[in-house]
Amino acid sequence: MQAQELLDSIAILEITVSKLEQESVALQYQLSQERNERRLAEYHLRHLPYPASSTFDCSQYNFTEMVFSCAH
Repeated sequence: MQAQELLDSIAILEITVSKLEQESVALQYQLSQERNERRLAEYHLRHLPYPASSTFDCSQYNFTEMVFSCAH
């Protein structure tokens, strides 16, 4: 009886580990996408045509909107 409980516990743990590994891969991919989006936004900010005398307030700018509008 105790051996069967251990086997059941091991099976449950294997399933849990597998799910966590899948989630980890998905999160790594999402992180990669977010980094790429941030880099693209930073690139576009550095290359936006605006007068040198004006100040650009990054806190007022929606980076996601900029990335999508500049990418299309």
